Amino acid sequence: MFKVSSSFIGSFKLGDNIHYNLDVLRALYISREGLPVQQKGFLEKPITVILVSICEAIIYDFIGRSKLFTREGIDGLSSENLEKLRNRKSYNMDKKIKLIEELNLLQTSDPNVYNYLGKLVSLRNRIHIQNENQNLEIDEMNAFTVPRRVEAEKMLELLMKRLGTLYPRPPHIVMSQFVDDFELPWKAHF
Repeated sequence: MFKVSSSFIGSFKLGDNIHYNLDVLRALYISREGLPVQQKGFLEKPITVILVSICEAIIYDFIGRSKLFTREGIDGLSSENLEKLRNRKSYNMDKKIKLIEELNLLQTSDPNVYNYLGKLVSLRNRIHIQNENQNLEIDEMNAFTVPRRVEAEKMLELLMKRLGTLYPRPPHIVMSQFVDDFELPWKAHF
């Protein structure tokens, strides 16, 4: 386990809900360790779904910060990109990902980061057992795997670290907003 700064979170309540979901993840990771080897895979789906849902919440919060925190702004973001975030309609996650990719908000030279984030969202949408949209493999045990869970961990860790480094809220606000740093229940990937 390790901690990541919560300095990028705009909404206290969303930060509180992220903490709750990280607590759920911690309980699932602990539970998985106590299971026989042949049953450990049963928890890959709920863990992965929660990981990707937290990623989506973080992106939602960041876009919300651009629209609602107009006096504060977002240090580290050009005024042009801030206006695009404020004015672009991005109702679903696919559009949010395209928008943050277009603006390269994570400031990464690897374009596959955004592509993989989109694939993780498709995987998360497999919460629907009937797989109506034919997302990934037909068998859930083949869709929700350890490597995909690890990729979801990496994506969440990357989002938190990059947004915290590139776009923290002003120090006086971070000190007064009462969102504790996030504790991630795995060993750091980066």
